[in-house]
Amino acid sequence: MNEYYLKTSDIGGEDVIEKSLKEFFNGERPVIACVGTDATIGDSLGPVVGTLLTEMGAEAVIYGTLESPLTAKEISAAKEFISTVHPLSPLLVIDAAVGKSEDVGVIKILDGSIRPGLGANKDLPEMGSVSIIGIVSEKSLANYSFLNLTRLSSVYRMAKIVAEGVLGYLKSA
Repeated sequence: MNEYYLKTSDIGGEDVIEKSLKEFFNGERPVIACVGTDATIGDSLGPVVGTLLTEMGAEAVIYGTLESPLTAKEISAAKEFISTVHPLSPLLVIDAAVGKSEDVGVIKILDGSIRPGLGANKDLPEMGSVSIIGIVSEKSLANYSFLNLTRLSSVYRMAKIVAEGVLGYLKSA
């Protein structure tokens, strides 16, 4: 699986996302699934990106916003719905993730699917043709309350980079 990564502190992160999406989608316009919930700051990356893309006027079908989040409970049904309603469209999935402390702030763009909820030990189906994950917090073996300790400013900064990169790709596709 090909992948690109950048840190939120990198200059030009939007360009890295745009270029990687050009490579992975080859001009195709994806349906976008922004996974997560605003009920937990550390899991709000997807809905914040979905909301920013909508506010920026992105010309794409977008599922998952702050107003209407695509949470873990809906993943199975959403995957089936999207594949039925958009059978010929590739799917871009955007989700928050947890990782090692040195990876917090990293955005990964993957040529392939992800399993939403994996960091919280949820058994959900794989989703996506291409995926963008943002590592928002360090994974703790004890519990998942660490997601509530994530700074909204960090998630928002990451979401802006992702949304601008995706919007750049959509304008060129």
